[in-house]
Order: sequence, then structure tokens, then C-alpha cells
Amino acid sequence: MRLTLFAGILFLSLFLVACGGGKEEPEVVLYDTDLSSYGVPFKIKTPSETPDMKKDEFLGELVGLSILDKNYYVQIMVNQAPMKDLASLKAEALGDVKKLTDEQFLNIVQEDENGFIYEKKFENDTIKYYDFRFVKTQGEKLYTMSTTTTRKPPHITEPLGKEKVFMIYKSIGGDPKEPKK
Repeated sequence: MRLTLFAGILFLSLFLVACGGGKEEPEVVLYDTDLSSYGVPFKIKTPSETPDMKKDEFLGELVGLSILDKNYYVQIMVNQAPMKDLASLKAEALGDVKKLTDEQFLNIVQEDENGFIYEKKFENDTIKYYDFRFVKTQGEKLYTMSTTTTRKPPHITEPLGKEKVFMIYKSIGGDPKEPKK
């Protein structure tokens, strides 16, 4: 009797593990979020209708905006737009990423006209991390967006995986191909 009960529990446990426990990750619903009241004249999509926004100003001038939400983080850096085409700005962003000293650039995972998603790792760390750079000009301003330059965003307990970084990249207007699983 005990052997039969044990075998039944073992079979059920293995079945649930093989099926993923019956849980599927729910598809994230994204909402249009207008950033103009924060000094950024465009919209992005965020997981909630009212994400936490943090402005960075220098001498009264907007220099950055961070958008924080559950498993979602976008940092927008604001600068004067140089008189360069978008392809040159994107190439500069890639050059900057490859020069970072606290992390090792591994490779570009996907790219489109405005930016790229890349894989990186930190010295003495075996985990691969993902980040992106997305450049956009509007008027005389250059907006450079990323998800984080550290191992994980400040309010999230673990690093963002490749699929999550792809979702965030798309939410700001990026157009990458789907990540390979």
C-alpha cells in the first residue's frame, strides 16, 4: 500500500515538473504611457498605467528619466542632439558599450535601425546579462535608452532575462526579431 502511494506521488510530481507545474507565464499587458509631463516628448508602453517615474535634473534641465515598474526598468538619458544621423549615433552607443570597464561586452544579440540588444558579463561572474541601447532624436534633443548598466535594475531582485529585455526593448519602440530560446 505504501509503495503504491509513494509511486503515485512520485509519478504525479514528475508529471507536474514535466508539464511546468501547469503554470504558464502570463502575457504582459502594456499600457501607453505619455512621458511629456516629465519633459520627454513621446510615449512608451509600460506594464502598469502609472509606473514610478524618477527625474534627474541638473541646473533645472532634464538630464534623465527612470521608469520603474514590476520587472520593468527603462532609463532615458537626455542630451543635446549632435548634428549626426541616427546610424552614427547608434554606432557611437555601441562603441561606448564596448569600452565599459566594469563589464565585458560579449556580443550583439539583435539590432534594428535605432539600437541593439547585447549580452554582457561582469568580471569574476559566470552569469550572462542582457541590456540594450536605443537612440532617438526629437528636435534638438538626443534620448538614449537602456534597461540598466548594472547586474540588475535597482528595484528588481534578480537580473532581467533575455525575453524580458526583448519585451522592454519593444515597449520603447524597438523592433528586434524574437529571441532564440
